[in-house]
Amino acid sequence: MLKEENEPIEAYNPIHAAKRVKIATLKVNLSGSKIGELFLKIAFEYCINNDIFEIYLTHFEVEDDGLFHLIDKFGFERAGKLKKNDETVYLKKLIGEQQELSPLEIAKKYYPCFKDDESVNKFVIPIQPRFHDILFPEYRNRQMKLTDYIEINVPGNTIKKAYLSSRFSSKLSVGDIVLFYRSHDQKAITSLGIVDREPIRNNNIDELKRIVGKRSVYSEEQLIEKAEDGVFIIPFKHHFYFPNPLNWSELKQKGILNGPPQSITEINHEQYLALKNGGKLDERFTVN
Repeated sequence: MLKEENEPIEAYNPIHAAKRVKIATLKVNLSGSKIGELFLKIAFEYCINNDIFEIYLTHFEVEDDGLFHLIDKFGFERAGKLKKNDETVYLKKLIGEQQELSPLEIAKKYYPCFKDDESVNKFVIPIQPRFHDILFPEYRNRQMKLTDYIEINVPGNTIKKAYLSSRFSSKLSVGDIVLFYRSHDQKAITSLGIVDREPIRNNNIDELKRIVGKRSVYSEEQLIEKAEDGVFIIPFKHHFYFPNPLNWSELKQKGILNGPPQSITEINHEQYLALKNGGKLDERFTVN
């Protein structure tokens, strides 16, 4: 439940009035579904659509606090305690104010804001439509299926996701931008994410399940099969869809790609800027 406010937060050290959204929390008994990340996605999207750049919630802290462990990953910070009942206030900003921070720090503190200057490497990653539908279910330029409404899509609920590849890339690193190219049908770059843990090659199934969990498109049985040959794991946060996804002919015309990507492909900063401008990415949420 989301409520727009424009008034001070009555903490012991009062937090000045500003246009912000308050999240009213509730308990959901759907363990393992990543429903918390889904709710955060909805809250962040609401803020963006309504030009609101602060969001907060209040919560009584407990030992081994699951809610804190969740919201801490997306930049909510303790901002004080309410005078009326000592609930902790967790406040988050969505626009990058400390531009000197590293790409990883900005992507966490100001999520979904991200750093995209010349110091940040950019990579295009091809993904098949059936896997794209699972990882990025909110992408609107596709045909919806009945199962979109009746099944819990756990990797689709997540913000923190994992892409698995049989091909290794030594260039990818934490803070890099990953741009997902939906192959076969739309042949367009649709989505942008930030690598938030060091990519690694792995063939140990226990380690693979620990890193990936339910954040990839693959079932546990499929992960076991992939682990036998070794798999390259790219953990990332999904940040944005491109409002105007550029298709293959536009990508070629603008000099962004020379051919449809068959594997992880690095692009330079000028090519990225052409993609960013042509794709109409919201500049308010980039730090450069």
